[in-house]
Amino acid sequence: MYDKIAELSLGMADALTAQRRDFHKYAESGWLEMRTSSIIARKLTELGCYEVLTGRDVCLDEARMGLPDPEVLEENYKRAEAQGGDPEFLPATRGGFTGVIGILR
Repeated sequence: MYDKIAELSLGMADALTAQRRDFHKYAESGWLEMRTSSIIARKLTELGCYEVLTGRDVCLDEARMGLPDPEVLEENYKRAEAQGGDPEFLPATRGGFTGVIGILR
């Protein structure tokens, strides 16, 4: 599996650079990385070698600290929608559940 990842990464340098620049263009603060999380979940899914977990499947509600006010969370969810968050994965991030895990199989 690790050899496959190394092989894939060799041909992805330009795409990864473009993705990093996109994330910086649409910067998000802590617990508000809804757009970023949804896009990462999509990219991991597209790679085809991951089980992808998002939202409440990876974030324990009562363990989160420093969470913004509900109004700020909702405002940033709407911002993520408007700025191209992935529509399949974005709903799982609502309320600041911005974790994403890709599990190698």
